[in-house]
Amino acid sequence: MTKRLITGIDVGTTKICTIVATLDSGGALQVLGVGQVPSHGLHKGMVVNVDEARDSVAESVKEQSRQAALKLNPRTSGSLAGISVP
Repeated sequence: MTKRLITGIDVGTTKICTIVATLDSGGALQVLGVGQVPSHGLHKGMVVNVDEARDSVAESVKEQSRQAALKLNPRTSGSLAGISVP
């Protein structure tokens, strides 16, 4: 049976955090890996360099994937809330 993965991301001015988890048989969240890296390309909550911001997110995803022993493909999908992109 394939496990359904739950992922999250927090993009901040100083750091970017990502998480990957699954639900165990009792419905409790089981964290598989987390990534936390310094944030680049953001200043005071605004994206000032899209390439640097993207690379920071990708590095955080790589870190959490190593911890979780998973190969995840960082993709840009979903929505961004609270971030201004010029």
